[in-house]
Amino acid sequence: MTDVALSTGRHQMMAMIGLVRPVAVAASAAICLTGALLASPVATSALVLGMAAVGLAVAASNVFNDIVDIEPDRVNVPERPLPLGLISVRTAMLWCWSLSVAALGAALPLGWGHTVWVGLVLLVSVWYTLRLKRILIVGHLVIAALLASALLFGATQGSRLSPAVVVGAVEIAIFTFGRETLKGVRDAEGDRLFGVSSIASVWGEGPAVATFAACCVAVMLVAAWAGPIAHVAVMASMVGVPGVIGAVWWWRSGRDLTDRAVRSSAWLWLTGLAGIFLLGS
Repeated sequence: MTDVALSTGRHQMMAMIGLVRPVAVAASAAICLTGALLASPVATSALVLGMAAVGLAVAASNVFNDIVDIEPDRVNVPERPLPLGLISVRTAMLWCWSLSVAALGAALPLGWGHTVWVGLVLLVSVWYTLRLKRILIVGHLVIAALLASALLFGATQGSRLSPAVVVGAVEIAIFTFGRETLKGVRDAEGDRLFGVSSIASVWGEGPAVATFAACCVAVMLVAAWAGPIAHVAVMASMVGVPGVIGAVWWWRSGRDLTDRAVRSSAWLWLTGLAGIFLLGS
């Protein structure tokens, strides 16, 4: 095999990894893990399979989204593999199917209930990409519900759903809705061109940033209502307050939201999951 062929193979492999968006996959698997830990005890094998099923389902959904959104991505995120031509649509579709089958295969040993759950997540993700993301507010709500369901998926591998798990799922849903709204600012130009209705593309940057800040406040209020104190302290000091401060800074700076701003909000996921884990204390 020539050096050119090896280089091409490496580039395609990196493109396939980029399509799944590893950070998003890891985040969803971490949410599943947090749910399982809240509902312990969970067998190690079930824990690994559950995280794999959730992560693979998210990976497949991300690949399908990139396939459908090639043209909008040329405007919003031209550095992604498909707009750059690093991988063909046909190869990406085969990759999507492979990941979907792997997700279902990982869920199958967990039982039919979890397998159906993963299948529904895949179907809803397809519906979201083809239709629901174009509907104002609905698209953000769908993503919020899907990520919150990862916590429930992890928890149902152990005991029954506890109030702590439900509270955690609500907090994840609220924060995800706010962050999806924030991400819409970055994508507003392409969304307007291709008929995707987000708060940012329809009402503008200000309402979108304000929505994110309001969601951070809402997370703090839910945490304060649910307790315990350790959970409230983490969710307020390491999620809610930094989120609100960040939103105010982004708005008052007069700068367009960039990928750096969107990525910085993602760090709140780590502290947020740590706070949700404390619900079990």
